Amino acid sequence: MENNNNNNNNNTNYNNANSDNNNNNTNNNSANNNNDNNNKCNKYNIKNKILLAPMEDITNISYRILALRKGVDLTFTEMIPADFIVKAEMEKSLIQSKIYEKLKTNKEDKSFVQIFGNDANIIAKAASILEKEDFEGIDINMGCPALKIVKNNSGSKILTNLELLEEILSKTRNAIKKPLSVKIRLGFEEENYLDVIKIAEKYVDFITIHARLRTQGYSGTADWDAIKKAKSISKVPIVGNGDVKSIEDAKKKIKEGYCDAVMIGRESYRNMNLFEGKNQITKEESKELIMEYYELWKKYSPDDIFKLRFFIQWTYKTKNIKDLRREINFLKDEKEIMNLLEKY
Repeated sequence: MENNNNNNNNNTNYNNANSDNNNNNTNNNSANNNNDNNNKCNKYNIKNKILLAPMEDITNISYRILALRKGVDLTFTEMIPADFIVKAEMEKSLIQSKIYEKLKTNKEDKSFVQIFGNDANIIAKAASILEKEDFEGIDINMGCPALKIVKNNSGSKILTNLELLEEILSKTRNAIKKPLSVKIRLGFEEENYLDVIKIAEKYVDFITIHARLRTQGYSGTADWDAIKKAKSISKVPIVGNGDVKSIEDAKKKIKEGYCDAVMIGRESYRNMNLFEGKNQITKEESKELIMEYYELWKKYSPDDIFKLRFFIQWTYKTKNIKDLRREINFLKDEKEIMNLLEKY
């Protein structure tokens, strides 16, 4: 991926032609935009237009690499507090900190690093620090619904303060040359995503939208018509997120003009093979996934037993999964954990 400090440059990594809202030319423009997007995606190896969502305690380097091997084009790290990055850098303690685990990457990894906070200067400084790492770009979280994040006036709470939102994006854009993206929701308590897009498109290379309000959490149904409306007015690519459970569904949404790419999250840890187009996997296939993840885990996160337990608990397909989940929580030895696959 190329570095780019000018959001209006037509060669940015994810930039596409602006949507033309002239009703008389809708079909022709749609076809032209789709072709243009395909060319740009192919140029930057975004062939499938499938992204892996950032997920706390889940999208570690082992998980991201496995997803990339299965066909994902781009992944995102777990969410990282911007103020922690700045403080650790000042104290020269970043490598020794626990948060450094989330910053592990390598040549096989293709990820944006996601940060969050409520201070524009700190977020911009953190982005400039992280730009030195081997990530493809910087993503700012403005969509997290978690109460502890919202109480800190971060995540989706930023959507209630558009002046702060613009300050964060503007200062971060000026601080880095690598691609910049933002992840949002339709709004906090009320929809205001169209207003957010008009601000964000001035600074970012693409916008990811989770099609729910913050107050919905992950309940109800994702509003993909809202994402389609967002795409129709946005000058930068829109990545849709929410309730996509198969590659077929993702490709259909892209083909029908709902979005330029699709981000998949929770469904991936139930079935990583969905990125290969397999909506159902057998017990043996799930065991193969676990073994592949296990090898990556041993290389990158051997001290974090939680990550291994979590992956097995959600990935393994067995009739006695409830029993396995209950038993595995008491195990701290990796060999004992892996032996459960034979027991169940």
